[in-house]
Amino acid sequence: MKNKKILKSAIAFLLIAVVAFSFSACGGTPKASDANGTAGTLNWSYTSNDQTLTISGSGDIPSSASADDVSWANVRQSVVTIKFVGSAETGGITSIGDYAFYYMPNLKTVEIPASVTTIGKSAFAFCEKLENITIPANVANIGERAFEGCSALKAIVLPTSVTALGQSAFAYCNSLTDVSILGSVSLPAYAFRNCKSLSNLNVSEGVTADATAFDGAAKTLDNSNAIGTEGTITVKYVLEDGTTNAFEPSQDRSEVKPLGEAYSYASPEKEGYIPDQTVVSGVSAGLNREIIVKYMKNAEETAAETQAETQAPAETEAPADNEKEGVTASTIIAIVIMGVVIVAIIVGAVLLMRSDKNNRSKGKNNSDKNKK
Repeated sequence: MKNKKILKSAIAFLLIAVVAFSFSACGGTPKASDANGTAGTLNWSYTSNDQTLTISGSGDIPSSASADDVSWANVRQSVVTIKFVGSAETGGITSIGDYAFYYMPNLKTVEIPASVTTIGKSAFAFCEKLENITIPANVANIGERAFEGCSALKAIVLPTSVTALGQSAFAYCNSLTDVSILGSVSLPAYAFRNCKSLSNLNVSEGVTADATAFDGAAKTLDNSNAIGTEGTITVKYVLEDGTTNAFEPSQDRSEVKPLGEAYSYASPEKEGYIPDQTVVSGVSAGLNREIIVKYMKNAEETAAETQAETQAPAETEAPADNEKEGVTASTIIAIVIMGVVIVAIIVGAVLLMRSDKNNRSKGKNNSDKNKK
């Protein structure tokens, strides 16, 4: 009887464990559905098919006390691209409030409007996939921790308009290699704390720094930081499979840009593919900079290939299970584990039945002996 209880408990535990593991392995948190709303004087909408948050209108993006208080809180973890609709003539977006885009773990692309003058506290903090961002020439104030923990960010140019920078504004940007400061600004405590990849630091005269501004960073402010007068901007277009040239003949770009001059390059179209950056833009920091644009197969192309594979002639080798659309390695692992657990349950049940049968047989034999 004791063994029977132990076996039942073990089976229940295994079932709970495999269900929990399978859920996490097969997708985790679902992608947010389409949504829309208002934020102050602005309107916003989120479309799930391209995971884009579009903000339109004129005025300020309101500040919030935390990421959970922003109007688009329910979709923020699914957002990949942020687009702004509005022109400078009608005012446009004038400021980005505190925590506006805090911890958007999938955000890759955002172009801050030229009309913005203020970027608030923790506005883009912990957007861990954001590799490139341009600070517009009208921005005067960047709040504390505004870009803290943007671990994929590669380069930052602070234009001459920036006169106030908050504490820890770029702390823990672990991939940040290039920093150029074009105007005279005082760098506060921990401004570039633990930027362990920082290798190029170029500043204009008049820049001062708190003693801890570069705490733990690979480079610090010294007499070797005089800013360059020009730099070469190189843009390379590659395929997602690693092919170094997405076009033939090559459409890679390389152009010398004077310090402070803006640049903008529209990514060329390629049938069946979508670039991860439709436009490469920024301001020359007087440094040589290489930018990689990756081309991914779009959903229609992938679906067409999958359909072609499933309709292939019988003699054609079928694709492996882990190559089929929608089946990932983690899903396969979960299925295998579920199979093992099911087999274990069946074996346990058989052993339990045999044990019960033996016990009944022993009980019958003992009963017969007692009768005799």
